[in-house]
Amino acid sequence: MQRKRYHHNRKRNPMAIAPRPRAGRKTAPAHGKAIAAGAGVLALAAALGLFLWRPWVDELAPVGASAPGGEMITLAPATPGPGESRAQAGDATAGVWAPELDFQYLNQPCLYGDELLFSAGDGSIDKPVLSGLYLYSLKDGACQEVARTEIENGEIYETQLNAQYICYVDSDMAKNNVIYCIDRASGERTKIKECPNGKPKLRLAGDSLIWMEQTDENVDKLYLIDLKSQENIALATFEDAATYGVSAPCITDSAILWAAPDPDQSAQQRETGEKSVIQIFQYLSESQVDEEGNLIFDSYAPGTYVHEPVACGDAIAWIDANKAPESKLYLSVGQGKAHLVDENVTAYAIGEGYLCYSRDEAIWAYRWADGQYFRLSPEGQKAMLPAMAGKTVLWFDVTNLQEQKDQYCLQRLDCEGGMAAYRAELAAQATPEPEATPETEPAPESTPQEDS
Repeated sequence: MQRKRYHHNRKRNPMAIAPRPRAGRKTAPAHGKAIAAGAGVLALAAALGLFLWRPWVDELAPVGASAPGGEMITLAPATPGPGESRAQAGDATAGVWAPELDFQYLNQPCLYGDELLFSAGDGSIDKPVLSGLYLYSLKDGACQEVARTEIENGEIYETQLNAQYICYVDSDMAKNNVIYCIDRASGERTKIKECPNGKPKLRLAGDSLIWMEQTDENVDKLYLIDLKSQENIALATFEDAATYGVSAPCITDSAILWAAPDPDQSAQQRETGEKSVIQIFQYLSESQVDEEGNLIFDSYAPGTYVHEPVACGDAIAWIDANKAPESKLYLSVGQGKAHLVDENVTAYAIGEGYLCYSRDEAIWAYRWADGQYFRLSPEGQKAMLPAMAGKTVLWFDVTNLQEQKDQYCLQRLDCEGGMAAYRAELAAQATPEPEATPETEPAPESTPQEDS
């Protein structure tokens, strides 16, 4: 692990930017309107939990990469190995639950605790349909609308949820892209920023919201804002590095992670195979800002190209291509070896002790404590696009696309009986009683008037 210092001028407001359209730049893959249209969507659930960063100098690198000492070493695959003995892998398909949602089209959701936030709608797929934002309770099945698009031909994307906030992007997939935040306690909605150059990628944890945004023709920036104070900074700038501008960042309860070019790799070396670093900023630590106001980032160089890193606890996962069909999925935990978990993976999510992903039209879970694989989606079901929070996993059932109705499926890991048992546990939990209001003094009793 290397620690490097990056200058940041605290006095400058990074929001004060007048971006202009980027000519000839391939924008990030847009979220599809619905699975029925076959559009690829990946929005990571916010990976919450304490991020305990440790030195990475003993990490194994991929085949053909040089170890810190210069010797060539080989990446150790996870047991039983990608593509091996899948028929004998653990089965956790019992207890899968599909909520009944009265919408024709569903977007990629965000999971938090026992709540689900998603955009949805009905209508013709050749027109914008994801016009409403909805909050669904896994506990009692209650579903409420919390917002609607306010843009002509607009839809709602990048849904983010925690105990304090609801964040989302209202977008027409062109020049109108607005980031909003709703304070759940007060119901007050705040416009965070307008992004005229494309839909930004949001991630939320605690009071902190981050997003990756194209700000100029050849510039992408990663922003951080404190939703309480509204103080904001630009954490990273990517110039002429569009591949990293389309890579979503990650935020946990204590750290922000993103992929960046390896500064130690020469232009000639990049032609034979680009390598990346994962930047880690401990945004709640005062030690990450020096006396001159410079931000201090930690860098982890896994020896591969990195796209969209995700983290939970001391585990980090990523793929080695920009969602190309042949992408390889990697996982690194603590100071142990970095593992090649599987191949041909483009959609994945991380939670407590598990890395979930879609492959061969099925949803798999890899438990890194013992290297075991588990199939989550039932045989015969075509599944894709997992999302995860804690030990709750969600995916899309795309078995019958001709039905023109999207369907979520959910599973609870490490819970006997799966999602059905977990929902029963939630329903059995006592509903907190409303706080008692101070008693008011009784009104004085009226006295009868004397007859005149």
